[in-house]
Amino acid sequence: MIEFCHMFEGYPALPVFISLFTGMAALLILYAFHLKRPLPWTFENLIYASMGWLILLGLTIPMFRGMLWFAPRFIDHLTSRRTFFITSINTLCVILIYVLFILIARKSVFKGMSTKTFVFLAVFVGLCLKLAYVYLMDVKLVSDFESMWKIVTETITTGWPERITSVHQQRVLLFYVPLARLFGNSPLVYKIGNVVLLMLSSLLSFSLARRWFGENAARASLFLILLVPETFFNSCIPTHDIPGALLFLCSLWLLDTLLLRVDKKSWMAGLITSLFLGISVEFLEIQRSTSLVFWLAVLMFIAYRASQTRGISPSDMPKKIPLILNRHAYLILLFVFFSFLASKGVYFLLESNGLILNDKAKSKGAIFDLVRSTDSWDTGEYSYQWNNYYPYLKKGNTYNSSIAVNKILSDFYYNSFDRISNCSMRAKKLYALGSQAYFYYGMNIQLPSSRLKGRKISDFLTNHNLVFVLFFEIAFILSSILMLITNRINPRAFPSLLTLSFLSGALLVLVESQPRYIYPIWFIAPMLMAAQIGARPGPQTNQGQRNLKENIIVLIRGALIFLTIACFLFSAVHLFAHFSERRYLDMAEWARPRSNYRVENAKKYFRKIQSKYEGQRHLRLTLGNARVPEKGDRVSASHTYQVNDDALRKFRVAVYPPYRATRLSHAAETFSVLILINGRVAERFPLRTTKYARWFEIENIIPEDRKVKIKFVVETNLDAPDDSWQKLSLTNFEFAQLMKQKN
Repeated sequence: MIEFCHMFEGYPALPVFISLFTGMAALLILYAFHLKRPLPWTFENLIYASMGWLILLGLTIPMFRGMLWFAPRFIDHLTSRRTFFITSINTLCVILIYVLFILIARKSVFKGMSTKTFVFLAVFVGLCLKLAYVYLMDVKLVSDFESMWKIVTETITTGWPERITSVHQQRVLLFYVPLARLFGNSPLVYKIGNVVLLMLSSLLSFSLARRWFGENAARASLFLILLVPETFFNSCIPTHDIPGALLFLCSLWLLDTLLLRVDKKSWMAGLITSLFLGISVEFLEIQRSTSLVFWLAVLMFIAYRASQTRGISPSDMPKKIPLILNRHAYLILLFVFFSFLASKGVYFLLESNGLILNDKAKSKGAIFDLVRSTDSWDTGEYSYQWNNYYPYLKKGNTYNSSIAVNKILSDFYYNSFDRISNCSMRAKKLYALGSQAYFYYGMNIQLPSSRLKGRKISDFLTNHNLVFVLFFEIAFILSSILMLITNRINPRAFPSLLTLSFLSGALLVLVESQPRYIYPIWFIAPMLMAAQIGARPGPQTNQGQRNLKENIIVLIRGALIFLTIACFLFSAVHLFAHFSERRYLDMAEWARPRSNYRVENAKKYFRKIQSKYEGQRHLRLTLGNARVPEKGDRVSASHTYQVNDDALRKFRVAVYPPYRATRLSHAAETFSVLILINGRVAERFPLRTTKYARWFEIENIIPEDRKVKIKFVVETNLDAPDDSWQKLSLTNFEFAQLMKQKN
């Protein structure tokens, strides 16, 4: 019994207790809800609820967090004496835009105008406005956009390289390189090219909206898309977001066309369409690396399409599995599989000719994405992720994958509640749509040649975007909720929303949280908004119309099922992490750093040099001198671990000095780092400025009285009277593990 209690010593039980309590409560409510309001447990209901909550959790709720970021700023601008006038003007303009949007959706205006005339006039006006903007606005290219356009200009003079070695080269391949070869490398070339692509994307969006929601919704969505501020802003830079949005809409249009072909039993046309769909999705992967979320959305839609054809309940599943996917669903799946094969064929052809990154380069980048952004304190900023995690990468992808998995497991264990607040913080950044002025029109990038320049112009554009996006996000949040509770949606529109939902979910957990990464939402959300505001409801499911009450019951039941599964799964993973040796040691429980000298501010300094992120303190311990380093100074920290048996142990840790002391010639001899195990020096090495962390693995550790004491020491060998003394001796000890040694 004592041994069993020792197994749970130091176990943070609160997260698991809350999780199990919540899961049991959800299960009881689900049972009581079923008894009081019985409704058939059909697969259509279950899958519809799953899709609905994916959209709510992936799009609606994160966008609500973004709206909460915009709303106080809007109020501040409206109540500020300096910005009151400009905010009032922009608010009136945006209100006028949305009033016209609603009137068009309800066919209260332009009802006597033919579709061709309306589309021509809308596109013509939109084209003139965008051309005027790119003519008047001239900005300096920065960051990735500067690099990509530099690659394009070099390609024109030196030719295309034998093999692509960077993702920037890959992203200019499809559009900007051919464009520059045909028309030259003047900035006006990519500006006009962007405007043309935006017009094509708007027309594709109009076509999809017309198919899914009808004529009125299509007109209204086209009107709103042509006035989105960010489509003006980013038309001035060579961004891969614009071609990526076009390819995304092309893929959706081809998928929808394929579904129509299968419905009409046009097999040859369906085969050709599926071929072009595969090509389009692979080009989308080259441009924006989002093919995985697209295929996931398509598979989920096929499951929903199959569930609509038969009223099969879960209790019938063992004896009626073949009926769940009937002939129609099998055909859709077959054509989609052919599209997937076509996509892989295009990839193989391009990769063998060196036109895209190979699997090895892609996997290396993907693993780095996993390592750098799978924690509860990640800010979603590339610079932070690069500085904090790139030094810890090893040469082999296997090691890096292990680091990523261990880090996820450890963070899950130590920072259970912080993950929610981290997702909220990243959602705030991701859904600050159109706010990246430093790429588009910021004061620091406005060129003298620009006809629109100065702080007033920058403030006006920022203010207009703020007001427009606030109204946009409010409208989308209300529309998505209304869509789900009323089921007023054409099922063929689900792949678009699911793709955006999966993409949004990935951006809330992985890689960076830049608003422009969710750029395709500008072309999809207006359709949904117009369809819900419009007078005519969209098609319902094949089983007949569910009333509002039944739809709400289906969604509540789905939420309870999801919550129950999530809670029990969380508890299981948390317990597994407690007993797993893959979990990194908790550096936050180590004894406070100590020194062999007395300094008044020593304790304050030792607290200061630890990570500012509470979550990161569980995985990283930082040591450094609390005064100007003098020969003989020692700073140390230690901890004693209780083990369950006398088996040999192995200790692993990464050591990295974050300060780049390149100008100090004696830097390599100034400090030494010692790792002591049970009072004996196991490693001693000079603290050198290196690009990568040094990984140490100490084997054959014999526990003493079933205890292992580990101690880190930073020792000063030479006096270092330097202005940078506070950073000079800093040493990070990270990703420490104590595990049983295998024979």
